[in-house]
Amino acid sequence: QECVIPKCYTFTIYDEYDDGICCDFGDGSYSVLYDGVVVGEGGEFQASESTSPFGYCDTSASPSSSSIATPESYKTESTH
Repeated sequence: QECVIPKCYTFTIYDEYDDGICCDFGDGSYSVLYDGVVVGEGGEFQASESTSPFGYCDTSASPSSSSIATPESYKTESTH
Protein backbone atom coordinates (compact mmCIF):
# COMPACT_ATOMS: atom_id res chain seq x y z
CA GLN A 1 0.00 0.00 0.00
CA GLU A 2 1.26 3.46 -0.89
CA CYS A 3 -0.25 6.82 0.02
CA VAL A 4 -0.08 9.40 -2.77
CA ILE A 5 -0.99 13.05 -2.99
CA PRO A 6 -4.27 13.83 -4.81
CA LYS A 7 -3.38 14.38 -8.47
CA CYS A 8 -3.66 12.56 -11.79
CA TYR A 9 -1.83 9.22 -12.12
CA THR A 10 -1.30 6.43 -14.61
CA PHE A 11 0.03 3.15 -13.18
CA THR A 12 2.32 1.10 -15.43
CA ILE A 13 3.66 -2.35 -14.58
CA TYR A 14 6.67 -3.71 -16.49
CA ASP A 15 7.89 -7.24 -17.09
CA GLU A 16 11.50 -7.74 -18.08
CA TYR A 17 10.82 -11.13 -19.73
CA ASP A 18 7.83 -9.88 -21.82
CA ASP A 19 5.47 -12.58 -20.53
CA GLY A 20 3.47 -10.79 -17.84
CA ILE A 21 3.13 -12.09 -14.31
CA CYS A 22 0.47 -14.70 -14.93
CA CYS A 23 0.14 -18.11 -16.29
CA ASP A 24 3.39 -19.57 -17.69
CA PHE A 25 5.25 -19.73 -14.35
CA GLY A 26 2.47 -19.22 -11.79
CA ASP A 27 -0.67 -17.25 -11.15
CA GLY A 28 0.59 -13.72 -10.47
CA SER A 29 -1.71 -10.74 -10.58
CA TYR A 30 -1.92 -7.11 -9.49
CA SER A 31 -4.62 -4.70 -8.36
CA VAL A 32 -4.39 -0.91 -8.17
CA LEU A 33 -6.83 0.88 -5.87
CA TYR A 34 -7.28 4.61 -5.63
CA ASP A 35 -9.49 5.95 -2.85
CA GLY A 36 -10.81 2.41 -2.30
CA VAL A 37 -11.81 1.88 -5.95
CA VAL A 38 -10.10 -0.62 -8.28
CA VAL A 39 -8.63 1.41 -11.16
CA GLY A 40 -6.54 -1.38 -12.67
CA GLU A 41 -5.96 -5.10 -12.32
CA GLY A 42 -4.56 -7.95 -14.31
CA GLY A 43 -1.56 -10.17 -14.77
CA GLU A 44 -1.73 -11.43 -18.32
CA PHE A 45 0.21 -8.94 -20.46
CA GLN A 46 3.54 -8.85 -22.24
CA ALA A 47 6.25 -6.21 -21.65
CA SER A 48 4.02 -3.71 -19.86
CA GLU A 49 0.46 -2.66 -19.11
CA SER A 50 -0.94 0.72 -18.04
CA THR A 51 -4.14 1.92 -16.42
CA SER A 52 -6.26 4.73 -17.75
CA PRO A 53 -5.56 8.03 -15.97
CA PHE A 54 -7.13 8.14 -12.50
CA GLY A 55 -7.30 10.48 -9.52
CA TYR A 56 -7.83 14.21 -9.84
CA CYS A 57 -7.31 14.60 -13.57
CA ASP A 58 -7.67 17.75 -15.64
CA THR A 59 -8.52 16.47 -19.12
CA SER A 60 -6.33 19.19 -20.70
CA ALA A 61 -3.18 18.03 -18.83
CA SER A 62 -1.17 14.83 -19.24
CA PRO A 63 -0.98 12.45 -16.24
CA SER A 64 2.03 11.98 -13.99
CA SER A 65 3.44 8.49 -13.69
CA SER A 66 3.24 6.87 -10.30
CA SER A 67 6.50 5.35 -9.13
CA ILE A 68 4.87 2.66 -6.98
CA ALA A 69 6.26 -0.21 -9.08
CA THR A 70 9.20 -0.06 -11.45
CA PRO A 71 11.15 -2.76 -13.26
CA GLU A 72 14.09 -2.26 -10.90
CA SER A 73 12.05 -2.46 -7.68
CA TYR A 74 10.07 -5.61 -8.53
CA LYS A 75 12.28 -8.12 -10.34
CA THR A 76 10.80 -11.35 -9.05
CA GLU A 77 10.81 -13.65 -12.05
CA SER A 78 13.44 -16.29 -12.46
CA THR A 79 14.63 -17.91 -15.67
CA HIS A 80 13.73 -21.54 -16.24
